Amino acid sequence: MYSCSFRIVYDEETDLVGCLRDSVNKQDFGMTLKEALTTMFTNHNAGVSIATSKSLGVMNYYNKYYFTDSHAFGSNGASASDTHGKTCVIECSSLDDLVRVCKRATGSGNIQCTLNYIDVHMTDRLTVNANITTEHNLHQSLQVTYPINISHEVETNLNQATQQYKDY
Repeated sequence: MYSCSFRIVYDEETDLVGCLRDSVNKQDFGMTLKEALTTMFTNHNAGVSIATSKSLGVMNYYNKYYFTDSHAFGSNGASASDTHGKTCVIECSSLDDLVRVCKRATGSGNIQCTLNYIDVHMTDRLTVNANITTEHNLHQSLQVTYPINISHEVETNLNQATQQYKDY
């Protein structure tokens, strides 16, 4: 399917912490959510905000901001009680809109939050193509030519990840 791999680099121990209620942060508790997002987006395009036992995705691409919540939602936006809920992706035109959406999703109370960056880097140096005979002869498989162990980095094969997702 794809003839490339990707590498994920992430922030395991972040210093981007604070409280969702901005007035608490003014007392030197930590950063406001807007300050943390601004700091993170200076060097990174995506991250995970963790608050109220939820992990929420935040991204900045081409002057647009994106909020993602992978937790299951029902048809009216409330939490789904079954496994048939949908994920949520919201495009925001400004950082202020992204902050508002993040706070709305978490209740914006006196809640501690952290922000960890996640960088995805495309690479093709780890793969070689190997044809697989299938019923329709349409699929290709990519194989890693050698493993790499790097602390806090995950090397994976895009085709294998896609195939594992399809197997569910």
